[in-house]
Amino acid sequence: MNDYLDEYKYVSEVLSKYGWFINGEIIGGDFDRIKLLCEEIESKNYDKDTCNEKINYLLSPIIFNPYSRAFVNYRFLILPHLNKFSHLVDKATFHYFKKDLLSSINCLTPVIEGVLLSYYNWSIDEGKRKPSLKELVENICAKEGEFRPHLRKLYNTSLKNCLHNWFYANTNSFDFESSNLNRHYISHSLGNDNYYSISECNRMFSIVNLLCEIIAIESRYFPAFIPENIPEIDDRVNLYYELMWKRISLKKALSEEERLLNQNKYYVSQESLLNFREIVEAENKKHNDFSNSFNTEEKEKVSKINRPFPFIVKLKKLRFRFFGQRPKQ
Repeated sequence: MNDYLDEYKYVSEVLSKYGWFINGEIIGGDFDRIKLLCEEIESKNYDKDTCNEKINYLLSPIIFNPYSRAFVNYRFLILPHLNKFSHLVDKATFHYFKKDLLSSINCLTPVIEGVLLSYYNWSIDEGKRKPSLKELVENICAKEGEFRPHLRKLYNTSLKNCLHNWFYANTNSFDFESSNLNRHYISHSLGNDNYYSISECNRMFSIVNLLCEIIAIESRYFPAFIPENIPEIDDRVNLYYELMWKRISLKKALSEEERLLNQNKYYVSQESLLNFREIVEAENKKHNDFSNSFNTEEKEKVSKINRPFPFIVKLKKLRFRFFGQRPKQ
């Protein structure tokens, strides 16, 4: 165990130099390959782009693994602090498997601070001043507990490096050569560079995973393997594969996503609040009523005089494009 903890610490320190982080779901051969890559990076004179490409290449299949993603989302569903934002992680994961990485990143960005605030037991309803980011990070990273304290300590250090040096880092000292995944850069639109590449999205899920592992240790929900025969996990895995291979219609995908999202305690469905068909039909009726009214008024005016006014002649030439209809030729 001590050897693993030492190796984890080494790998975490090397990866954190480039804005990457790992957690306990990376074990066995995957961990060995990452460790070898860290040794290669330390011994070679690679530029930052090359280092990031090599790291992302190894971590991508681990982070995107449908079973791992479904298990993380399941723990977000059932564990305290995480369950307040599980619907955002669910939605981000659906976007991820549809290759909508921009939406995925934007869904996940508020999750990090939300979990930290919940862990701090801060609520806007109490009227107290919101704690600083430094206070939030220190609050979660200073605790170890009695359950797997050595592992928790390593995760605390990894999360602190991640949030302090990268996600919440001051943009004046941020390493934009390695990453654009910075909360201030994203939330305050400080630039137009790409913060939603596949590598940035994988980084973001790495942070989510790390938070999940810490809360799971504290909650003592730490199974050695992904549990079997849990519908909330199995249904998500099935949908992820359908989305990946584009074997599902848009209508069915939206329906299944909505069903799974409704499993989240704090999700508020918008499905019944926005009826596109009603909007289209009402808009068409409005245009039809206007057109009929205009034609009636024009006929009455033309009958009273020999020649219509110029503005009536111009209006006669107008064509209205109705929703759901082709313009008249």
